[in-house]
Amino acid sequence: MNKLPDITSARTDAHLVREAREGDKCAFASLVERHRPTLIAACRSVAGDHDVAQDLSQEAILQAMLSLDRLRDPRRFRSWLVAIGLHTWHRWQRQTSRFRPSGALPPEMQDSSATPDEAAREAELAARVHAAIALLPAGQRSAVLSFYLAGLTYQETADSLGIRLGSVKTRLHKARATLKRELWEVWREEHMVTGTNGTLVDVEVAAVRRRKLEPDRPAYHMVVLREVNGGRAVVIWVGPSEGTAIAIHAEKLESERPLTFSFMSELLSAAGAAVKEVQINKLVGDTFYSTVVLEGRTGRRAVDARPSDAIALALAVGAPIRVEADIFEAAESDRYARRFKEDAWHAEGSLGTKEIIEEVKAMWALRREEP
Repeated sequence: MNKLPDITSARTDAHLVREAREGDKCAFASLVERHRPTLIAACRSVAGDHDVAQDLSQEAILQAMLSLDRLRDPRRFRSWLVAIGLHTWHRWQRQTSRFRPSGALPPEMQDSSATPDEAAREAELAARVHAAIALLPAGQRSAVLSFYLAGLTYQETADSLGIRLGSVKTRLHKARATLKRELWEVWREEHMVTGTNGTLVDVEVAAVRRRKLEPDRPAYHMVVLREVNGGRAVVIWVGPSEGTAIAIHAEKLESERPLTFSFMSELLSAAGAAVKEVQINKLVGDTFYSTVVLEGRTGRRAVDARPSDAIALALAVGAPIRVEADIFEAAESDRYARRFKEDAWHAEGSLGTKEIIEEVKAMWALRREEP
């Protein structure tokens, strides 16, 4: 026996809306059946809870039925219904305690094999993202929720918000810029490069260079850490004072008075502690992270430190410097390679380690001559 064709599936939303306005309850039921999954998915994406999404969708459907005559373009029923659901969610946030941001990821995005720690981390990440979205101006927030979380197109977002297509793109552009700033720390944590096997590679300070001095440009230095008995290298950018200190200790330049890192080493010694090694163990974007491993009366302890300070201290006390193996590959990105090979670093006016030391000696000599 042949199955009869579904007549309602052949009718457009516009046809069904017109029939529903004329009192055809079956037509409105067909609209709800057709678009309810999208509505629930949109509500769940912002609420983070399936049961809350069901309640939100029920209320949105009721509001749509009562205000169907207000729909200006019957062809846009889907985006209009989703917009009602999102507006309902906003109202629940403001007016009731029933809604509580759980921070949980939508069920379709959850990993059933995740450990409790991983699930908690995912929930925390989702909560931080939703919190950042909640702080956006109302117009930008609505655009983000409709376009990114509800999955509407640019045009459907414009229709649901009652604004022009260009305005949607402008709001989304501004929202992305704001979220990039607000979620920078989250990105850093999620993209932090660390070793998978804890392999540390011995390195030495192969060179310190200072860029050519130019007006309105900081005199940044670069420190080249090269693998001992190997060809790999890591370039770390440091400030003027830190770069100069590393050059001084790398060349073992004697000073009449204790320098900062020599003084630090004496303090540690007086406290019964010694620097066992320095580890460069994380890379986030262009930023390196390091720890100084100390050994004292209470045992070993790792202390977080800026790489520039840690390297200078290691040179001052003669402690080994080690780099996490995975960082070598991460630091060899095109951006690092280009900056390392920039002609400006080797052009007239740039200084290498020995030139920096000669400049320091000349400065010290002038100070000795001052009355």
